[in-house]
Amino acid sequence: MTQKEFRTQSPYPQWEQPIFPFTPNAGFPGYEFTYYRDIYGGYQPIMHNPFAYNLYSYPHPLPYPNTNSTSEVASPSNSELTYDYSTTELQRLSETVLPHTTDEPVSVPLSKQNAILIKKFYDAFIRGDIDSATKFITDDFIMHVPGKGLNAGEYWGVDGFKKFFSNIMSYGGGKFSMEVPVLAVSGNTAFTREIVKLNRKFDPERMFELHFMMQYRMRNGKISEAWTIPEDLYLYDQFWTPPTNKNTPTSSSRNKQTASQGPSTKGAVSPKNYQLIRDFYNKFWSGDLEGMKALTSDDFEFFVPGRSSLAGTYKGWEGYLKFRSELIKLAGDKYKLEIDSMSASDSDVFVREYIRMNRKWDPTLQTVPAVILHFKIRNGKIAKINDIPVDLYAYEKFFTPPVKA
Repeated sequence: MTQKEFRTQSPYPQWEQPIFPFTPNAGFPGYEFTYYRDIYGGYQPIMHNPFAYNLYSYPHPLPYPNTNSTSEVASPSNSELTYDYSTTELQRLSETVLPHTTDEPVSVPLSKQNAILIKKFYDAFIRGDIDSATKFITDDFIMHVPGKGLNAGEYWGVDGFKKFFSNIMSYGGGKFSMEVPVLAVSGNTAFTREIVKLNRKFDPERMFELHFMMQYRMRNGKISEAWTIPEDLYLYDQFWTPPTNKNTPTSSSRNKQTASQGPSTKGAVSPKNYQLIRDFYNKFWSGDLEGMKALTSDDFEFFVPGRSSLAGTYKGWEGYLKFRSELIKLAGDKYKLEIDSMSASDSDVFVREYIRMNRKWDPTLQTVPAVILHFKIRNGKIAKINDIPVDLYAYEKFFTPPVKA
């Protein structure tokens, strides 16, 4: 069976129609753009004069329109969340925000509600009740799966999600368990960590343990987009690539849900840790390395997976500075980092970064393949950062200089 036969793909429109024009006040001459609704349901600018944009360096992404409310909202308790809201109520909640310093306000009640949504989605998925799971996704849902294995690609809509699930069931060897030890939700963005143990029908005696991060975007009370992010893409592809000397299976045994456990909503929403990591980035942008260091623990670690020159575990703050120096060796004269999306729980914070830079061997300004920084928080300090690319192969290719002839 080919990859094309094994998955459902569809065109991926980057931009829809322009929504409205916007021109700042006279203090920003020549700087105007039109907002477009992007593929995530948000608003992004297209500059009419990119040179003016470079001069004033307005942060990206820009604030969503009509989100200037500063209404006080009580912080969530640590109890399990059990309440529910209608779609109308969700829309109202998204206008009630917690005061903070980010570009995009975050609603605590909306975050709590979306934590419940993600939990219900996982509970149905783990039960194998896919019809119930599809009730929590939008009609235009997209699942992104990286890599080169049989399951790689994009899965569109309800039928695509069902195909993604059926691929796992038909390829499996009869054993499957999933644990979701981490759930972090802020507004309409959620991240989880998954530990999946399973086998294949080709060699059922061999068990694989795969670790994932998942990113979810919600819209009006449903999941509209999801990214499967293997922490070890090489191992993930190894699982999804049938062995060359495989024997034809004599039967396709039904996968057993063994000791699986979905996420808990307890502690899934943390404005405190959200602000901690915002402070970390603000100090990064201002060049305050000592301020950044003060937010990390004494046994701090920074980890990059894969096989590139940047891969490895960097221990202590000196280790982090070593990573930065290795990155600078590859960078050209342009580098700009922004936050695309972010979610925080009581123990974990996830940040999807949006980076533009050029490289020493290529002066062309490009967007770096996306990475998720997973911050482990302990006693109010950053204990570890896992720097996980959404597509490890694309990331490694970007940071590997060409071989000289």
